[in-house]
Amino acid sequence: MVRTHEKAVEAQFGSRAKAYVDSTVHSQGADLDALDSIVRNSAPTRALDLGTGGGHVSYLMARQAKGVVAVDLSNEMIAAVARTASERRLGNIETVAAPAEIYPSKTAVSIFSHAATRRITGAISTAAFAKPVGF
Repeated sequence: MVRTHEKAVEAQFGSRAKAYVDSTVHSQGADLDALDSIVRNSAPTRALDLGTGGGHVSYLMARQAKGVVAVDLSNEMIAAVARTASERRLGNIETVAAPAEIYPSKTAVSIFSHAATRRITGAISTAAFAKPVGF
């Protein structure tokens, strides 16, 4: 039986979704401070977080953007981000379970066509991509 990359990612990260959301290492640092400054200064209407993981970039961007789309390959990770966004009353975060290379693509155009996306962030992790070599 062939084990797809998506199944491997779900097996590796899905059960740890809450740990990523709660992670101090992932939820703070100079990179997020720098991004916070960029987002405050640019005030994007829409933002796209590819490979959202625990959602920390999405939560940060949601404070300034009218809408944020958080994309991750792991269904459990996306569910954890959706729950946390709801708990934090961040109703402007939409979650999508998809590989990071969905953007740009015809599928992504249909997902994001309802508004222009002005800020795009992405994880530097091959786990976020279904086909990292082809991206």
